[in-house]
This record gives sequence, C-alpha cells and structure tokens, in this order.
Amino acid sequence: LASIMDAIHENAGKASPEVLEKARTERDRLRDERHAERELSTSEAAPAQSPEEAAAISKADAALEKAMKSAAASGDATPIMDALHENADTASAEMVEKARAKRDELRDEKAARVSKADEALREAMDTDDLDAIMDALHGNADKASAEVVEKVRAKRDTLRDEKHAAKETGETEPWSEQ
Repeated sequence: LASIMDAIHENAGKASPEVLEKARTERDRLRDERHAERELSTSEAAPAQSPEEAAAISKADAALEKAMKSAAASGDATPIMDALHENADTASAEMVEKARAKRDELRDEKAARVSKADEALREAMDTDDLDAIMDALHGNADKASAEVVEKVRAKRDTLRDEKHAAKETGETEPWSEQ
C-alpha cells in the first residue's frame, strides 16, 4: 500500500489519466481490505477499543473532516489527499469513505474545468489569430492542461515570429485587416 501511494504521489503529473486511475483504484482496494480487516477485529466478538485507539480514530477523523472543509473552500483536493495518506489507516471507515467521495467530486469538477479550458484554447489555436490565441491563453492557461497550454504557446510563438518577420521584410500581414 505504501509503495503504490508513493508511486501515485510521485507520478501524478506525469502518468496518463488511465494508468493513474488504475493505480488509484488499486490503492483504494488495498485500503478497503485493510479497513475491513480492522472492522472485523473490532467487531462484537473482539474486545472493545482502548481509550487510546478511540482517541486515535477520533483524531484521524477530525483531520479528515478539517481537510474536507479546506478542500471544499478552495476547490483543490490536495488537502484531502494529504490527509488520506496520513490518516486512512487510523480513521473510521465511514470518514475515509466520505473523504474519498469528496476527493473524487473535486477531481471531477477540476477535470471539467480543465476540459473547458482546453477546448477554449484549442478553438483559439484553430483560428490562427495571434490576438485570439493570446486572449485565450490569458483567460485559460491557469486552468488548462499543461500539454494543451504548451501547444498553444508554441503556436502563439510561431505566429508572433511570422508577424515580426513580415514586418522586417515589409510584407503585408495576413492576419491584419487590409
């Protein structure tokens, strides 16, 4: 479990979404197994929790609750992911499930924002209009995927170079009104 969590954390920005989702699913499955084992060991047949165990669960649940509130306010799932990494083995299964659900909700919202920003940048790039591309970059670069931003910036730079070259040679700019 620890090694897959480390791999996810180290490669989240580099791995494909499909591979990353498979790794996250496997991580969640391993955690669920661990929680199920703990739930069995704390069932009615098992002795009651010690005050120390109850305090640890309460502390872990509180950390997850705090992370969910922070993440909800910022729209960023990072606090939840960090809190899950630190507390998933100690927190109650119910609180872990709530935190995962909130994390997934925030991820889906972010994916939708990225998709919209990517689309706006691609549309601007298709126009071959330097001003439209620059406007789209200013409005969407912070929300779009890095790959799309890189492609659009390359297109912007190419158009800008063409514009400067045309001015130096005295050619008419194809992108300006005649």
